Amino acid sequence: MDRWTLEQLDNQIGELTRHGSPSCIRQANLIMCENFNPIVRFALDLTDPPPKPKRTIADNFPAGGLTDTEPCMFCKDNEQLNEQLEGLQAKLDEQAAEIEELEKCLKIKYKKGYEAGYIEGLRAYAWWKDGVQYVGTCGSTLKEAIEQEQKGK
Repeated sequence: MDRWTLEQLDNQIGELTRHGSPSCIRQANLIMCENFNPIVRFALDLTDPPPKPKRTIADNFPAGGLTDTEPCMFCKDNEQLNEQLEGLQAKLDEQAAEIEELEKCLKIKYKKGYEAGYIEGLRAYAWWKDGVQYVGTCGSTLKEAIEQEQKGK
């Protein structure tokens, strides 16, 4: 039985009891009696589950207890975790080095691409006077501007 069905039953019982006649009240009581078990089961399903028992310190140790020669479970787990951590750290360092190398390559490619585009722009907007190509309005030649860009300004 779901919540919708229970709401429908509740509405039906409410309508019958509001009517007030003895036959309607008897019919409402009959409906409640017929559906008592599903209603109770549904209500119990809505309640919180019983709490889980709390763990104790004794749960963390082997059944025979600790001995002088046998390290506790925490120590064993800690050593294994440290080994795993060192392995992961080494992999992480390798990946970081690869990423740095890729970044350097990308910066070089970006710089070369920018430079090539800049030079193409200079050539596209250069103007001629007396057989010499000039760029801008200050009188610098195209050749000087390209050399200046390649030097890095």
